[in-house]
Formats: sequence, C-alpha cells, structure tokens
Amino acid sequence: MLARTLALLGMSVALVLAACGPSGGSSKATVAFEVRAPVGEKADAAALELVKTALTERLKEFKPALIGVQVNATGDAVLVELRAEPKPEQIAALEARVETSGAFAILPVVQPDSLEPGAADQRETMLEWRAAHPEGTAAQFNATPPELGGPLPTFRWFSYRQAPERWLCCDVTGLASPATRFTESDLDPAGLRRGLDKVGYPCIHAEPLPARAAHLLALTTQWVDGQVACVLGEELLTAPFLNSALGGSFPLEDRFTELERDALLDVLRAAALHGRLPFKPVLKRVMPTTK
Repeated sequence: MLARTLALLGMSVALVLAACGPSGGSSKATVAFEVRAPVGEKADAAALELVKTALTERLKEFKPALIGVQVNATGDAVLVELRAEPKPEQIAALEARVETSGAFAILPVVQPDSLEPGAADQRETMLEWRAAHPEGTAAQFNATPPELGGPLPTFRWFSYRQAPERWLCCDVTGLASPATRFTESDLDPAGLRRGLDKVGYPCIHAEPLPARAAHLLALTTQWVDGQVACVLGEELLTAPFLNSALGGSFPLEDRFTELERDALLDVLRAAALHGRLPFKPVLKRVMPTTK
C-alpha cells in the first residue's frame, strides 16, 4: 500500500514538473503588441521612453491585465504585453487607449454664418475637397496643404464621433500661445473622474488645475452664447453651446459606452500627467515573448 502511494505521489510530482518546465517557472506565451511611429516617421530614445511611460499609465487598469511595457530589442518601438487574449470589445478599447497622441484642446467653433475673415472661403474649400474625395476624412483634409486644396493653418476640421459625415470647423489660432489655449497640460489628473450624463450615458467630469481655473474662466467668457469643441487628437468629444463660462468642472459626453468612457479617461489622465505623445501611435500585433 505504501509503495503504491509513493508511486502515485511520484507521478504527480513528475506531472507538475513537466507542466512548469525545467526551471519550475511558467512558460505560457503572453499576448504582445508593438506601438511604433507611423511609416516615414522616426522615434528617438527620448520619444520612446515618453510613449512607454504614458502607455503604462493608460493601461494600468486595463483588462486583461498588463504584464509590462518596454522598448523593444531593436529600439524602434514600444512592446506592450498582456496576460491573456483580449476579447473583440477589449481590442477596441486597447486601440482607443493606445492610438492617440493625447492632444486635448477646447476650441471655439466657427459657424457657417461667421463673419470671421476667411471663414466662408474655408467652408467652400472644404466642400470642394470633399466633392473630390468622397471617402476622405477630416484628418486627411487637415493634412492637405492649402496650395493643394486644404485648410489654412488657422482652421481645423473635426468629425463627430457618432456621425463621421458631419464636420465641424474650429479656430485653432489660440493654440499658438499658452495665454490663449486650454490643453491637456491644464487638466487636473485628480479631477478626471467617471460620471453619467443627464440621460444616463457614461461620461467624464473634467476639472482644470487649480492654478488654471481662472484662465479657463477668462478664456471661455469670450465664447459664451457660442459653441465650443472639446477634441482629443482628431476626434470630437463634445461640442456644447455655452450658456455660461467654464470655471470649474465640466462634462465630456457623447453617448459613450463604459469601455469607451474608461479608455478616454485613461488617455486623458496619462496626457495630463505626462503630456501628449510625440507621434500618433500605430498598434500592431507581434509574436509574444515567452515567460
């Protein structure tokens, strides 16, 4: 009886050792993605370190859990490793957390009947470009030089997330100076929190840094009774009409799902802490390392 028990014990130990491998550690392959600069752009060591730091913050609460973020062996991209295979909806959330530079801004909207110099001409320019490029995006139009039919540098167009065919024109002149802009560097990371809008959709409540609250109030006072756009990268988050100036907390709402809201929240927190990324990241699945 004792001999049989010892034999069974020996078989159990052997199975455990076989499962663990020679070193007794796990040999399970992780799920890996590379984050790199777009084709034609190069990222130096400092840029990659910034991407690494920001992505670590953006993915801190992501599910499946993050194993690590590191610069790859060839020094031309950042490697992101997860503990499990993401579900399709999690892949979309991963892309939303990764594929943005984190460039946030509040901008005045240029209305179709605006008397601002050049505004009417810019709308005609946009309509002509869209007629020639029916599948073109607002980002592609913005990247087109004026001499090739694109917008003047003082204007930028953004599409509604819920309705990409609707474009909104913004005046970006104020981004040239800290005295006339409000960006991710003015957001309080601790003031970014989850919430619900008036009809129950997930939204984000944002606050300026205490030292920049007066600046936001002064900036938006001149836009009262007008429309402003809150944008992140090339995406229009919300475009409310202001009944009063913004001096404290303000909502970012656009009928987000919880996954979309949480992804946006992580991006904004990372941007407020570390700044915008030096390039628009490109996410690509790669062969995993073995642990």
